Amino acid sequence: MKKATALTLAGMMAVSSVASASMSRWNGFGAAQAFIADVQDIWTLPGVAASNADSTYFEFGSGVAASSNTSNSGFNNIKGTAPWGGNHMTLGPGVLAIWGNRPYSEGSGIDTGYTAPTGVISGSAPAAFTLVPRQTIDLIYAFKVSDTLDLAVGLNLASNGTKTEIATTGSPTTVTEESSSDFGITLGGEVKELGAIKLLEIGLQYNMGSAVNTNNDGVDTNKYTAAQADLDLRIGADVVDGANFQRIELGVNTDSLDVKDEPSTRVSSIPATAYQKSENKAMGWNLGWAMGKTSDKGMGLGGFTLSGLSQSRNEAYNTTEVNKWDKSSMTLAFVSAGEAKVKEWLTARAGISSTLWGSTSRVTETGTPAALTKNTLTTPSGPSTTLSAGLSFVFGDITIDGVLNQDVLYTGTYFVSGVPASLNSQVSATWGWGGSKE
Repeated sequence: MKKATALTLAGMMAVSSVASASMSRWNGFGAAQAFIADVQDIWTLPGVAASNADSTYFEFGSGVAASSNTSNSGFNNIKGTAPWGGNHMTLGPGVLAIWGNRPYSEGSGIDTGYTAPTGVISGSAPAAFTLVPRQTIDLIYAFKVSDTLDLAVGLNLASNGTKTEIATTGSPTTVTEESSSDFGITLGGEVKELGAIKLLEIGLQYNMGSAVNTNNDGVDTNKYTAAQADLDLRIGADVVDGANFQRIELGVNTDSLDVKDEPSTRVSSIPATAYQKSENKAMGWNLGWAMGKTSDKGMGLGGFTLSGLSQSRNEAYNTTEVNKWDKSSMTLAFVSAGEAKVKEWLTARAGISSTLWGSTSRVTETGTPAALTKNTLTTPSGPSTTLSAGLSFVFGDITIDGVLNQDVLYTGTYFVSGVPASLNSQVSATWGWGGSKE
């Protein structure tokens, strides 16, 4: 299978080339996934699509909620329970990738665990924003400019909407509407044989999203609105010496999110402790390095990741009072992963991530400009370790990847414990056809 020079040069090729193309394979490596080449890199490095033609991908979902907020800082951190998938096919001088229903991932690191603004509004207030964009379509076209240069461009669109009408005898009908949408563009490139760097990958994404939540109780119309902008940059470089390799990763993203409470014009007064606008900004970054070795039987790597995140929120009261906070965090972690071909039809993989050091600082300011109360809280992070594992089963041109349910390791066949545990917590399938099998 022509999985690309990108995978081979990176020195992180899968032991089974067909297996190297799913979220389940990625998640089986855990945090070390950032250093391992895979088709799923297309969401941050779209140029990868140029070397992965004529294949179909199925993602059957997992048990992780799509709305869970995480910081990808340039990495892919896609989550979701709904099935999704895509198809890569040769078209003209390049490869067209079409994916549907990919889970929406805000990915900025902005803390979205707040309620909607608390301005007092007459009538019933709409609920906080809960509607995650769905009905996603992704289009990426990647093409080879030369033997050493691939370029790619992509578009994505996600939307969602609901409307509820409640009619009560003797009262006006209450109408609640909520909608959300996201539109993004992505650019990418791959440069091969750039001096000591065998492969340089660059990806840039820009997304803008909006949401509206309206409640009309027949007398007043009250509305929450949200606007978001997200810019992400990821750069990866591979240095290869025979079977030995090194990978350097750099990711930077910035994000802004403004939420407004637009109450009915009939509102005559708003308490001093209520706000009508929430302004949020965040910037995340990561720097990673790993080294490892590959063979036709498998591969292994170890390295370090240093990541940071800064956030700010300003929810100024409607009087002259101040209500804002700033938060920053930094984490250093050790990561390691390996993959081995057990049989021609079976591949096993595992990953480990261990936090070596971490710290979080939060500064809160409340009160009036003349009499501010300022609190600073710094919290060190204790040690933590995360393990992950996965399996791949090859059936001809089809590969089934799974993220191993760790309960299985403790309950086994559960003849003794009596506690059943499914083999996998997430499952993916890859079907190679046409030129991909050459």
